[in-house]
Amino acid sequence: MSQVRGRPFQPGNSFGRGRPKGSQNKATLLAQQLLQEHAKPVMRKCLVEALKGDRNASRLCVERILPACRDRSIQLPRLPIGTAADLDTSTQRVVRAIADGKITTNEGETVANILEGRRRILETRDLDSRLKALEQGAPRDERRAA
Repeated sequence: MSQVRGRPFQPGNSFGRGRPKGSQNKATLLAQQLLQEHAKPVMRKCLVEALKGDRNASRLCVERILPACRDRSIQLPRLPIGTAADLDTSTQRVVRAIADGKITTNEGETVANILEGRRRILETRDLDSRLKALEQGAPRDERRAA
């Protein structure tokens, strides 16, 4: 065990480089090529089976026609986020939007988490400016003791 773990090859060793970036697996390339060649007949067969009542085929067809739903954009007026008081106002607006049914509770939670992140940033910025003010106002002897 004289070799260092994680670096078994010497610099410049061409055997330890691995696959070049952007290269693809040969089996994956072959499968993609086959799928492209036979996509139309496979889709036709799937549609025929779906029309015959095959639930799995129906599900596959519907998934291709209507892809899975993604998060929708939330329509809220621009929320103020400059100060802690602004964040309080914004949070109240989000709660009101949930109560009025304008946004879902999950969407409201997402916005509230964003507002909480902004609150932490404001808090850190405020603490940093306070600390700098304290350090500038402290006599030199006290700074050395710390």
